Amino acid sequence: MTITRRSLLAGAAALPTAALAQGKYPERPIRLIVPFPPGGGVDLTARLLAEPLAKELGQTIVIENKGGAGGLIGIEAMSRAVPDGYTLAVTGVSSMSAGPHLRGEKLPFDPMAFAHITRLVRMPLILAVRNDLPANTLPEFMALARASEIRWASGGVLAPASIWVASCSCRCRASR
Repeated sequence: MTITRRSLLAGAAALPTAALAQGKYPERPIRLIVPFPPGGGVDLTARLLAEPLAKELGQTIVIENKGGAGGLIGIEAMSRAVPDGYTLAVTGVSSMSAGPHLRGEKLPFDPMAFAHITRLVRMPLILAVRNDLPANTLPEFMALARASEIRWASGGVLAPASIWVASCSCRCRASR
């Protein structure tokens, strides 16, 4: 099928009319899916966003945490929601870009089927070590990691910190 300039302009002109025919948005509470358990960075971002968003829209925002599988359970719930604007999701890079490619299995949704509205925050990735570890800089830490086994922890298998350590593992021989 070929899209002509005329059909494209006609469709664009009809959008405001179609939106007006549907009534005022939002007419009911909006569900905001957080694909991680309560208490983490993405959950905090959603909770900080919900209050001003509710005030601006004049409608309640209901946060629904659906954690598990590195965020994929919540993203799958979002993919199955009716596409009517009443279900939104706050996601992270790990669950929408890196995670689906690193899992090595077919996903129950298409990551490219989502419309990403905006970036909400920038979060730094911080490497922290115990005070008694003989490494005060990243090069010192990498040298120590090459010489011995390093134990580490992250917020989950597909968390940005975990992905960073996995990318360095061949150089540092880090283990969990």
